[in-house]
Amino acid sequence: MNKGDIVYYAQILIQPQIFEVLELSIRTVDESNPNDKWFVGTEKHTKHAYLFSFKDIDKCVFYDRLECLEKVKVAEDKYKRKDKMDIEYEEY
Repeated sequence: MNKGDIVYYAQILIQPQIFEVLELSIRTVDESNPNDKWFVGTEKHTKHAYLFSFKDIDKCVFYDRLECLEKVKVAEDKYKRKDKMDIEYEEY
């Protein structure tokens, strides 16, 4: 991983019901400690920074957007609750 690379973060927050894919540009990579390597990615639109460990790669951070999207969809299907306002009724 290098500064300037693009990765995708599967942001899955069950309690506030947030399931989304964020595109991050890598701004900092620290490999100085072999036991604790980390990197910082900045979100494309909001410029919010996210700190990750290298252990997060292929768990919640992906190089492939489609792989990340699939992870988010699976989590959304599993955890998203149906509120009364979300229930669809058929009209006659």
